[in-house]
Amino acid sequence: MASLQQTPTKLTLEFRPWFIWIIGGFSSLIWPVQLFFLLPLIKTSTLTCTRVQPDRGECQLVTSSLLQSSKKTIPMEEFQGARVDQSDESRDRNQPQQLVLLTKHGELAFWTADTQKPQVSAIELKSTADRINDFVKNSQTSSFTIQKGNPTLAWAVTGVTTFNFLWLAYCCEIVTCDFDKSRGSVIKKRQWFFISKTVEHQLREIVDVQVQEKFNRNGKNYRIKLLLSSGKDLPLTNYYTNYLRKREYIEKKADAIAQFLGRKKL
Repeated sequence: MASLQQTPTKLTLEFRPWFIWIIGGFSSLIWPVQLFFLLPLIKTSTLTCTRVQPDRGECQLVTSSLLQSSKKTIPMEEFQGARVDQSDESRDRNQPQQLVLLTKHGELAFWTADTQKPQVSAIELKSTADRINDFVKNSQTSSFTIQKGNPTLAWAVTGVTTFNFLWLAYCCEIVTCDFDKSRGSVIKKRQWFFISKTVEHQLREIVDVQVQEKFNRNGKNYRIKLLLSSGKDLPLTNYYTNYLRKREYIEKKADAIAQFLGRKKL
């Protein structure tokens, strides 16, 4: 929303992107739900084993997600191999199938597969279990590493979420423009949360006031810009919007500035 206040010597125009704030509010409600369903998909489990002697060494099981990470150490002499836990129902239905690591003191969950193609999961998990068991049995192999999950997906989700947050923060700026005849200048203040930036130009530098138009898939959007005598443009906002109104709404604001400055719009 663009609000305008005017006296004979001062004109103040303030831009508050309510529409973008509303989108940000809805997004803040949707993102936690999306992350809730995505977190199980972006979990990664990595098993790294190092054998210094046939029965000496250790394995480290690292399980990580976007929110947390855990590490467990298994002495080589206690590590017994791996097994796929699969119920009869999971052979024909979309039921979780789990790969567990076997130790002398119990079992550790390594990876859980839940898919619309349970036979594919069973084959993949069995292949992984066979590789782990081969390492345990072959005392001549000094090192072994295997990872299950999709770390690329985790980085992609993190990147998209961060980009959306930064974009909303950038577009949610509050812009206040004070045209002051007594000072002979216009002061433009941009504010994002607790950060603000101010620039000042002399009124005599302003040659024209124009409305810029931009098309996107949502229709036409607008912003006001000041044309300076140096040939540079000074947009009052970095973003384009239509405030859910027609062009005439923003044109009236531009006309008010031009009349206040005694400029004729070109």
